[in-house]
Amino acid sequence: MVLIVDDQPDIGELLNRALLPEGIPAVCVSSGEEALKLIPTLRPNVIIMDEVMPTMTGTETLRELRKLPNGSEISVFMHSVVPQSSNVWWQLGVRGWFRKGITPMSQIITEIKSAGGAIPGK
Repeated sequence: MVLIVDDQPDIGELLNRALLPEGIPAVCVSSGEEALKLIPTLRPNVIIMDEVMPTMTGTETLRELRKLPNGSEISVFMHSVVPQSSNVWWQLGVRGWFRKGITPMSQIITEIKSAGGAIPGK
């Protein structure tokens, strides 16, 4: 299960439409706050998270995620126009970075599958 966290609903839907035919179920939320509320019950294997969001940045959300029980076990990929120059992401255990509008969807799908986001057998 993949949790997509992005304040732009069209980005979340685009990712969801690309992942689902590959056997990767996804849920989209529009804020870090929503994600943090949903994570304990949804229990995603992978999170794709935007950095620039209005009330809570991806980095702030990631810091809070890592404090949750099992939060350090979730693979997180940043999906943002912000360059990967932020060492904080890597210190917080980010698995990878996808540049919005640049990283090919095929690469995103491959990375998500390798992180355990796909349904077994797909």
